[in-house]
Amino acid sequence: MERIGKRLGEIDNFGDFSYIKTIIKYCFVVGEVTDEKKLKEVIQNELNQSKEKIMSYAEQLMNRGYRDGVLAGIVQGLLKGKLEGKEEGKAEGEAMTAERMIFGLLKQNVDPQIIAKSAGLSLAKILEFKKQFQI
Repeated sequence: MERIGKRLGEIDNFGDFSYIKTIIKYCFVVGEVTDEKKLKEVIQNELNQSKEKIMSYAEQLMNRGYRDGVLAGIVQGLLKGKLEGKEEGKAEGEAMTAERMIFGLLKQNVDPQIIAKSAGLSLAKILEFKKQFQI
């Protein structure tokens, strides 16, 4: 930041704000601005003519980055929630299908031990299911 600041100071003396603005934007885009306090310090020390304009512009970039980060987090959260909801719904659907199959087999008087073995469940679970549905 110090090297960039010195160069920006030289450019500032020529009154070319657009070039300074482009450099600051580039620093934000490539992630070179990791210490906002340091950036402000460099701008305060090195720029004379464009100091006010560039501080306002840098703050706009920081705010936009913060806003974009928040929005990206919200979108990511919504997508994750949607995916988890789909997975949860799929699991519930599979469980309901398994219960219907077990219910049907019990109604046909299939031996609960055979059902337990086939379904990969304990005999106690099948008997509990049978009791629950009064079969």
